[in-house]
Amino acid sequence: MHTVLSVLAFVLVVLAALTQGVGIVRTWLDFGREGQRLRDVVAATLRRGADRVIAWRGRFVARVLRRHPVTIVVGQGALAFGASFDARGRIQYGALPSGTKAALAELESRTKDLMTRLTVEKESREDADRLAGQETAALRRDLGSEVERLVARDRRIATGGVGWGLAALFMTVLAAICQTLATVVS
Repeated sequence: MHTVLSVLAFVLVVLAALTQGVGIVRTWLDFGREGQRLRDVVAATLRRGADRVIAWRGRFVARVLRRHPVTIVVGQGALAFGASFDARGRIQYGALPSGTKAALAELESRTKDLMTRLTVEKESREDADRLAGQETAALRRDLGSEVERLVARDRRIATGGVGWGLAALFMTVLAAICQTLATVVS
C-alpha cells in the first residue's frame, strides 16, 4: 500500500508540473513578444539569476575578507534630433499704375489673383480635412476591432489560466495527501 500511494503521489506531482507547463506555454503564446522564443527568455532569466548569484558571492566574500567589492559602472546614452519647418509665403505687388483706369484694371487683376489663390488654398485644406477625417474613421474602426479582439483574448486567457492553475493545485494537494498517507501507512 505504501508503494502504491508513493507512486500515485509521484504521478500526481508530475501531472501537476506538466499542467503548469502547459499553462505557462499557453500564456507565452498569447502574451509573448512576436519572434521571441520562450527558451531564449528562460535562458536570459537563468543568466540574470546566475549573474546575481555571482555578484552576491563576490560581495559576500569581500564582506567576509573585509575588502571592498569592485564597482563596475556601465553608462548608456542616447542622442536624438529632429527638425520641423513651416513654409509661408508672402504676396507682394508692385506700385499701382498712375492712371485711374489702369489702376482699377490692376486692382481687379490682383483681386482675381488673390481670389484664385484663396480658392485653391481653401480646396486644398478641405481635401486635407476630408482625408484626415477618412483616416480617422478608418483608425477608429481598426482600433475598435483590435480592442474587441484583445478583450476576448484577455477573457479567454484569464478563464483558461484559472482552469489550468486550479487543476495543477488540485493534483498537488492530492499528491501531498497520498504522500502523507504513504508515510502514515508505513
